[in-house]
Amino acid sequence: MPFLLVGAAMAWPTAAAGAESRAAGSDPDRTALLAEGNRLHDAGRYEEAVAHYRGALQRFPGDPDFVYEISLSLYSMGRFQECVDNAEPFLKKSGRRKPAFYGLIASCFDATGNLKKANKLFDKGLKEFPDDPNLLFNAGVTRLRAHEPSEAKNLLQRAARARPQHAPSNLLLAVAYEQSGDRVPAFLAYVRYLARAGIEPTAPTAAAKLHDLLGQGLKQTGESSYELQISVPRSEAPDPYWNAGLSMTLGAAVVATEEWANRTEGEKLVYRLGAVIEALGKSDVRPHDFAMENYAPFARELRARDVLEPFVYRVFSPLGLDGFQEWLNDHQDRLRQLDEVLAEWDRP
Repeated sequence: MPFLLVGAAMAWPTAAAGAESRAAGSDPDRTALLAEGNRLHDAGRYEEAVAHYRGALQRFPGDPDFVYEISLSLYSMGRFQECVDNAEPFLKKSGRRKPAFYGLIASCFDATGNLKKANKLFDKGLKEFPDDPNLLFNAGVTRLRAHEPSEAKNLLQRAARARPQHAPSNLLLAVAYEQSGDRVPAFLAYVRYLARAGIEPTAPTAAAKLHDLLGQGLKQTGESSYELQISVPRSEAPDPYWNAGLSMTLGAAVVATEEWANRTEGEKLVYRLGAVIEALGKSDVRPHDFAMENYAPFARELRARDVLEPFVYRVFSPLGLDGFQEWLNDHQDRLRQLDEVLAEWDRP
């Protein structure tokens, strides 16, 4: 799964910087200089962006926005030590850019493999700025790189609460759940991510991961024979996900029978997702269970509002499954219904 992590980690600084820089400052000249630097950076012309921002610092000495943008472009060129050296003095100053400096410097340590130092700096930054969504998200990414899924889940759940519309938080949570062996929460997080992902480059990979997740627990042992692998709860405490996990495995078994041999792949996937979501309705919510409190209601909404079918065809269409693109072309009205439901949902 590293391709997911790398994409998410590398995307953060650019996205964060662009949004903040364009909003910063009321001086028209300063705003224009920031906008031109952003344009150069967004075009991948990092050397020119650095030179431009350094020129701007001649007019606005010590301006944290220009210093941050220089550091960001250095980061984007892989000049991580220069990035750290340029940004580090601003950790001793206050201001709205300070969380971004923490995150960017820690990301430099992450990029050079110094995960321990990155985690230490993220922790320090989060003590000062406990609700900063970028710090939370990137700290979660680094914890995943360090194979610390429990810590990653905590950070990414906080990131999703702080910024509910941020799709990558849901994607990285799915990865963290998978690392922990939490199959159903991972299923729910992938569903939530894919509902938001649109044309993001990671969407097809996430769809493939969800497709694979649905098939876990069913092992083909012969031409027409299968073996079910069902885990038994290890403790007496009720597991709110056990029914859904069982339904996921049984759903894969059902569509492998002769009775389903002539059904389309789309019909099979709609049935399988629906079975898992229906089983969630029979589960009790554990207090402070993020996936059950946030993701499960969204999945139930898809089924209750009769838009699970267009959801399945849209999110799995990048996998090249037979008939999916044709279905999308012929059912634009159903896709509009799905979009109406998605637009109403503002929770993580």
